[in-house]
Amino acid sequence: MQGNPQAQMNVGVMYLRGDGVAENYAEAHHWFLKLAERGDPKGQFNLAVMYANGQGLEKNVKEAARLYKLSAEQGYALAQYQLGMAYLSGIGAEIDAAAAVRWFRKAAEQGNADAQFNLGIAYARGDGVEKDLSAAAKWYAKAAAQGMQKAQQLLDGLPKEYRDAQKP
Repeated sequence: MQGNPQAQMNVGVMYLRGDGVAENYAEAHHWFLKLAERGDPKGQFNLAVMYANGQGLEKNVKEAARLYKLSAEQGYALAQYQLGMAYLSGIGAEIDAAAAVRWFRKAAEQGNADAQFNLGIAYARGDGVEKDLSAAAKWYAKAAAQGMQKAQQLLDGLPKEYRDAQKP
């Protein structure tokens, strides 16, 4: 396991979840920190989650957002989505709807259904982007295609011409 990032990640996740071993946040932290310090985006993300949830260490949403950003900048879609949420909610970062949209778009383009849904909402409301119901319908349809019921409901609530444009 010496130097094997995937093995280190697996061990960290096992300790975090108590999967096959006793749940041990200190051990999970140890492995995720080791990865994060080497610049591993999944290690940074998992360490961020521990900070965001206060799992085994003091809850620190600013540190979580910092780590999400490091991971997101390397293209990790889950981190991009979480960073978008931080900008949207103001938890760990200043509220910035345009920044939230930028990060949601990066994750949405990688197929993250939650990001697709939130991007749809942003376009439907004009939050951080110009209001565009065609774009909202596009992103709702992508999230709905992945089984997201609430995206399908919002898509169904749009005027017919926008819904119809999303049909194959």
